[in-house]
Amino acid sequence: LPIIQIYNTIAGISYAGDIRMQTGAEDPNKVKKLVETPGMQALWDGMYSTIFNDMQRSGILTKDDVKLEIDFNDIAMRKQLIQNLPNRLQLDEIVGVKDSILQGSKLLRAELARIVAPAAKSQSIKGFFSAGVSKSFKYAMAKFAKGRLKK
Repeated sequence: LPIIQIYNTIAGISYAGDIRMQTGAEDPNKVKKLVETPGMQALWDGMYSTIFNDMQRSGILTKDDVKLEIDFNDIAMRKQLIQNLPNRLQLDEIVGVKDSILQGSKLLRAELARIVAPAAKSQSIKGFFSAGVSKSFKYAMAKFAKGRLKK
């Protein structure tokens, strides 16, 4: 996989349960901008280089400057990857023993969205009340219009 695709996936997880993204009230290119704006890849590389290097030393992946390779067909490799996740996400179904790899990936994404959603909703609600109802409504409508225009 291209490293830029992995960074887009990681950034996308943060917005998976965000009601603003789901309703079109957020810029649909926000994730791409967080990753692909000039200079951002260097920041992402800095954040994840230690993790990727550790995983490469342990044989989980191979990596160069542009791409990262993992053998997802190897169940033992998938189990090792899953062991690096928080306990809540260490599901047999994600490993793909019972289901296909694609189904495991969908389950993982759904669980991550459930984790992110409450904080995203809470943040939206707090913002609504701290700015005032009228101002928040105007802001939300402007964001919604902006999000819809970019689609």
